[in-house]
Amino acid sequence: NALSFMEIARKREVGVIERGDPYFVIRKPGSSDIAGRLKWCVESGPFEYLEVESLMVEKSEREKGFSSQLLDEFELMCRERNMPGVAEDDIDSGDEGGNELSLGMYARRQGWIEIPDHQSNTGFRGYICNLQPGQSPDDFWVY
Repeated sequence: NALSFMEIARKREVGVIERGDPYFVIRKPGSSDIAGRLKWCVESGPFEYLEVESLMVEKSEREKGFSSQLLDEFELMCRERNMPGVAEDDIDSGDEGGNELSLGMYARRQGWIEIPDHQSNTGFRGYICNLQPGQSPDDFWVY
């Protein structure tokens, strides 16, 4: 039985994020244990952008807000570099450890815009944040 978002908010833990290149890790509060990681890369198309290659939270650490904190750090890096950030909503929701509550995560985040026609070309919904002046989500429909 899935938890509601209010129940998740009550379970939220604030982890310690360490930036690496090209990844971030988040450690459990007061521990050296890694709760999750986000791998990113720099890509180019009509504009250079940062892409979330993978986002993973350990199964035992899910529903505690660690994915949101990793994405907060990714968005901060995009703003620091004055670059858009791109991600696909291709979260594994299968029985092999997927997190069904994560589906639609980018659509629910403030500041993320769906990339038009991305799903029809890739099979996944694409999202972008931190668009710069002169850029449009249409510029990123295939990346």
